[in-house]
Amino acid sequence: MINKRKNDDFQKALNYAGKILSKRMHSCVELRIKLSKKFTPETVNRAINELSRLSFLDDSKFAQAYADELKSKGFGKNLIHAKLRKRGLDPEVISQSFAIDDIEEKRIAREFILAKLHKFKREPDARKKKMKILRILLNRGFSLDIAQELAYEILDSTKFS
Repeated sequence: MINKRKNDDFQKALNYAGKILSKRMHSCVELRIKLSKKFTPETVNRAINELSRLSFLDDSKFAQAYADELKSKGFGKNLIHAKLRKRGLDPEVISQSFAIDDIEEKRIAREFILAKLHKFKREPDARKKKMKILRILLNRGFSLDIAQELAYEILDSTKFS
């Protein structure tokens, strides 16, 4: 009787996890938190292990997909790492699945800030323009070096006049 109950709970946990995963990918930690609200720790562990075994749950693939999504939205390396850590991913998994070099990060930052140039055109003070550009890029998770380089590049270019 107890075995049947455990199997029923396990099946319910798998079904519930499938429902959750059908909406979007999740990290193991995220799914564990959601499942633990309805099921026992033993059932949650069994379900997580089974989903991992069946390749429905893979932190490396999740990290890569989520990082790519954030890159496409114009986020920098620092913020992407922070968001991946917030999703419960191990730093080792993050470093193995997500790598971005300075050249690519600068390209992403440039594309993002060029799309936002209209916000700075009215500002007559070059120092304030530079500070706005720096603030926006730093808040998006780009490194200070890249933000400063792009701020000077944009202020010196004729695109900005």
